[in-house]
Amino acid sequence: MTARLPTALLARSPSGPILRNHLGGRADQWRVTAHDMVRDAQYRLGYQQFTRDTVTSVVFEESWRTVGMNPNRAFQTFTFDLAAGRQLELVDLFRPGVDPLTALPPLIRPYLEPALDAAPPTHAPGTYPFTPEEWRPQPDGSGYSGQYRAFAVTPDELILYLPDVPMTHETPWPRDRFVWSMDGGTVIVRVPLSALSSILAI
Repeated sequence: MTARLPTALLARSPSGPILRNHLGGRADQWRVTAHDMVRDAQYRLGYQQFTRDTVTSVVFEESWRTVGMNPNRAFQTFTFDLAAGRQLELVDLFRPGVDPLTALPPLIRPYLEPALDAAPPTHAPGTYPFTPEEWRPQPDGSGYSGQYRAFAVTPDELILYLPDVPMTHETPWPRDRFVWSMDGGTVIVRVPLSALSSILAI
């Protein structure tokens, strides 16, 4: 197990207690998993940090693998308004009354489509399951969007990591389609904040 940690954020409030709780839980979980694993296993945790005015996002990228198996990847993100002393959820980035799960899809589509075309594995542009509809948040939580749980705010972008964790799309439609699995962060969408100015609150 190897990890890089945002030590400055761990030492202050409100980020410190929240991040320490998350990181401690991940370490404990991996120790339990690795203890019972027959094969050699590796777990790596890295991070990126972005700041826009008083808003700071930290993005943890986890990768783990066992010998003989393909690695898996997941993203866990946290965003804080350090001046206000609080953690921000996605909805807090937008004006009152805006539901980001319904407001964002049409606004991010021009940036989602090229990200889908470039996503692995190599595929013909616009083919299933790399179509915007499959990556739109759904009322039942299906699809590959991860309900936009993993997001970060940079000085000039909103970044979405889709999906946030490895997943299988168990109910493809039509029924003759292949059942695809997706690694965390298969599609990373970078949306200029200027494209969201009509709904943005920060």
